[in-house]
Amino acid sequence: MMLESSLSDLRDSQGVSLPYFPSLLRLLRLLQDFLFSEGTDNQTLWSEKIFEGVVNLLDRLQAWHSTPGTPGALELREMAQIGLRIITGYIQQQDSQVSVMACVKLHSLLQTVLSLGWDEVCFLLGRLGAPLWPGGVMEAGPNGGQTETFSQLVPIVRTLLDQHADPVTLHGLLPSLPVTNGSPTFAQDLQSYSHTVEWLDFYQRHVQPTMEQYELDQFGKSHDLMSNFWNSCFDDLMSTALRRDKERTYSKDKFQVNDASSRPGTPMRS
Repeated sequence: MMLESSLSDLRDSQGVSLPYFPSLLRLLRLLQDFLFSEGTDNQTLWSEKIFEGVVNLLDRLQAWHSTPGTPGALELREMAQIGLRIITGYIQQQDSQVSVMACVKLHSLLQTVLSLGWDEVCFLLGRLGAPLWPGGVMEAGPNGGQTETFSQLVPIVRTLLDQHADPVTLHGLLPSLPVTNGSPTFAQDLQSYSHTVEWLDFYQRHVQPTMEQYELDQFGKSHDLMSNFWNSCFDDLMSTALRRDKERTYSKDKFQVNDASSRPGTPMRS
């Protein structure tokens, strides 16, 4: 509902969207906190409606296209980062139609819009989940389906490594990596390569620590802000409950005094 309302406001703004940035950023932080705290063990929360709302909102804002000189660039960049994290969260919901939609959207962004640094490449590789890291490095989801999901991730991995990773760095870390550019057998080659010690060592030594540091740097502040927000809401709720209890007690005592004074034979106060 809030996403739909925000999109409606943007359509009515006739292109003047900058004043909405602070409230839209708060909305995305709230949604991110909700999905990654409450949706960890509840796949039903990752609905197609929320996915489409987030993607449509960020497309409307052109958040994926923001540059340092863009008005509201800091807010747009954080919104885009939250958007990428939410998209990868949907990809991890294996065996669902919305997971396929998320794969298609991420691949499209990587091909046409995004320009990523090495930390962002590692973040996305790490977030793509179990099908890329067999052998117990990352466990599969409860519904399985790794083979099908792996095939959906192949175009994303190819684009990440081919267009966004520095080739010199990549060759130094993964000298045996199958050819990514133009190889018709890349999917089969990658699936075989993903079981090698070199690939798993790459995850453990580079992808995982870089991903964790990136998440801390980019989303730690948002997590703290949302924790403070929920704590404030709880404090307000408790304060309101205490005030109502006091008002109820006061009203009850006042009623009892008035009721006693109105009874026959009650002495009048001087």
